[in-house]
Amino acid sequence: MKPLLACLLLIATLFTGAAHAEEDIGPQAQAAALALRKAGKLEEAEAAARTLTEARGRAFGGADKRTLQSWMLLAVILYEEHKEAEMETHLRALLPPLTSAYGPEDQTTLDQRGNLIAVLDLQNKHAEVVEECRTLLPLLTQVLGPSHKLTLQARGSLAKALMSLDQFAEAETHLRKMLPLLTKDYGAEHPSTLFCQFNILDCITRQGKNAEAEKMYRTFLPIAKQKLGPAHQTTLNACRNFSVLLFKMGKYEESETQLGERLQVMKKAFGAEHPDTLLCQDELAMTLATHGKNAEAEELREPARSRESGRGGRAKPPGAGPLSARARGRQQRDSGLRRRLRLDPHRPGQKL
Repeated sequence: MKPLLACLLLIATLFTGAAHAEEDIGPQAQAAALALRKAGKLEEAEAAARTLTEARGRAFGGADKRTLQSWMLLAVILYEEHKEAEMETHLRALLPPLTSAYGPEDQTTLDQRGNLIAVLDLQNKHAEVVEECRTLLPLLTQVLGPSHKLTLQARGSLAKALMSLDQFAEAETHLRKMLPLLTKDYGAEHPSTLFCQFNILDCITRQGKNAEAEKMYRTFLPIAKQKLGPAHQTTLNACRNFSVLLFKMGKYEESETQLGERLQVMKKAFGAEHPDTLLCQDELAMTLATHGKNAEAEELREPARSRESGRGGRAKPPGAGPLSARARGRQQRDSGLRRRLRLDPHRPGQKL
């Protein structure tokens, strides 16, 4: 049966009140909407899911689990269409009947609350993320345990939002709670563990804990270079932030060395003409000039001058501070959030 035909047959049967409609055609219509989604026909899939949800709502009521399943499917499709604001509205309307039908501690309810946090994060609604996480985290810890994936994701989202709001001390507290759990479950050198360490480093640096940060960077960077790779964005950001820290501490020679090594990696990985490579080169020139190496600084600046007009001006000096949480994690954030969303109404915790 064709996908849209199955949906239309279901809708027609539901509206005529046939008792066997849901048993015979409902699953086929749900499968049809899924097939449209998997085929990349998202507009058609959204229309089918909306119609199915409305039909089931009229036939069985908005709080019926069959209706709620269709409602959750629609949330999946809205997400894949990048309609984050609409998905947020949809989830806020879905959660009360879902909680009533499944219970507040059911995995399905908890997953959808996690999805709400994720979609708020995608919209940079940091204060709302903090509010939702602070409400959800105690329940997740009690029901699923502190090391459950959804609990860790919620705590990580809370820490990230707090960092975006410049609340670094509280963010550090949550990250330090995560770190031993990640180390135990995944290992000390797993990317998730290293990302957590990187965020702790950002927090303690921004709080002025320079000696502690320096010691931690010297341990962290060799592992990151080996396990993530020298050209990985987290490794490159850590190298830059470490050079900033060294610069602020008056260790100009070592700051120069860090930036020089970073520049060579970026030239090899991205090319000498890449905007990020040129930015790194300009930062190194400023560092050199700061401690009197003007000839070397000019040698680096000369080819950059011809490109400044196209780049909108010079870079900030290295002492301006580490990369912001938003800047350093934009791409990682989007891909990470999209991987972690729990969207399957039938198998909580699995993707459709």
